[in-house]
Amino acid sequence: MEKDLVSIITPCYNGESYLEKYFNSLLNQTYKKIEIIFINDGSSDNTEVIAKKFGQKLNNKGYKFIYIYQKNAGQAVALNKGLKIFKGEYLTWPDADDILYKDSIEKKVGFLKEKQNYDLVRTAVNIVDFKTGKKIGEFKLSHAKEDIFEDLIFGKDVFYAPVSYMIRAEKFLEVNPTRKIFETRFGQNWQVLLPVSYNAKCGYIDEKLCEYIVRNDSHSRTKSKSIEEEEDKAKKHIEILENVLKPMGLFEKYKNRIYEKYAKILLRQAFLFDNYKFAEKSMKIIKKYDKPNFKDYLYYYAVKYPIVGSIIKIIKNKNRVDT
Repeated sequence: MEKDLVSIITPCYNGESYLEKYFNSLLNQTYKKIEIIFINDGSSDNTEVIAKKFGQKLNNKGYKFIYIYQKNAGQAVALNKGLKIFKGEYLTWPDADDILYKDSIEKKVGFLKEKQNYDLVRTAVNIVDFKTGKKIGEFKLSHAKEDIFEDLIFGKDVFYAPVSYMIRAEKFLEVNPTRKIFETRFGQNWQVLLPVSYNAKCGYIDEKLCEYIVRNDSHSRTKSKSIEEEEDKAKKHIEILENVLKPMGLFEKYKNRIYEKYAKILLRQAFLFDNYKFAEKSMKIIKKYDKPNFKDYLYYYAVKYPIVGSIIKIIKNKNRVDT
């Protein structure tokens, strides 16, 4: 690894509407020793033109810019292309629609240099609507845990957007010497972060150093049209966790809690889709691995007895209007 070098790996598919802002945020960084590995995932728009234009500007600033084109295969496949060749002492992999504030890289590197017993660091994040450019939320912790491994699995007090994170390359290569993650259409952040965060300390910088952009047309924001789609999504999430945790010898330890987690998610989706078949199926799984809680029973009976479901939905809608 090249000392002090920060490797930024960014896959992109059809990013012409937001790439300029992303590249300008890289050009504005106060940190000077950076390589950018940009993977065009088979875009059919002007992504290549924009990337190569900014690539020249980034090279002129003294950064190293590497452009790779692949036929459309998804972010994990694209990320693997960058993981095979990156040379930095530090690694980050923001999405192509994210924004890094000018001192984002410098402050993350500064933290990891100062605190050698930490292998990764995360920061607070502003969440911004793509269309309006307005802030619609934030990720900020009042009490940041250093052991985030289980929190990443179960979605507790964590933000998965990679723009928030930086990791030590040495640690990544220790747990992933093949430089390859399981190739799926989503879930790549789990696959990078989980092995690194196991038995490692994660630092937290209580400053908003980046923007996570919310686009309604993004893969992660697309709403399912049926309960079957939600079930398929849950199965894919479990498959990713199994492929990450099995090589670590940890899937058996966590699998019951993982199955329960997604059964609870599907139970709530069964309520939204008014599907008793899936509500009953989900409740059986929850009972198999643990005792259902009050909310579980509430959702279950709301689907089983439509009058109960109607009352709950009226209350939910009223609370939404009042707030």
